[in-house]
Amino acid sequence: MDKTKKIRFTGEITWEERKEMIEKYLSGQPKADVWEEHTGERMDGGVMLRWMRKLGYDTTAISIQQRQKNPTLVLEMKKEKKQELPNDSELLKERIAILEKQLLESKIRLRASELTIEHAEKELKLSIRKKSNTK
Repeated sequence: MDKTKKIRFTGEITWEERKEMIEKYLSGQPKADVWEEHTGERMDGGVMLRWMRKLGYDTTAISIQQRQKNPTLVLEMKKEKKQELPNDSELLKERIAILEKQLLESKIRLRASELTIEHAEKELKLSIRKKSNTK
């Protein structure tokens, strides 16, 4: 780092500059180099990743080779994902059905455990459940 270079805080960087930094990174330039060039510091602490998410870039499953070949691929993948999703009410109905099924399964497991304990207590003539007033 050049000693005469002023360190810039992230709040001082405009959104246009942020987008320019992200484009440089996606074109294949190392993230640490891009960050140091614009801020004067070497480590970004995940700030560029948060900016990418806010600006609509898909940050999942994109390899360095893909970023170098096609920087716009990230935005295209984000748009494709949005088109594939059904509307919110359908998602909520599916989620409710899954949760109701899980609830029913957990109730069945609980009842099976209670019956097993009751049977074991009768067979072994032991008290298996914990007493609440013991020390």
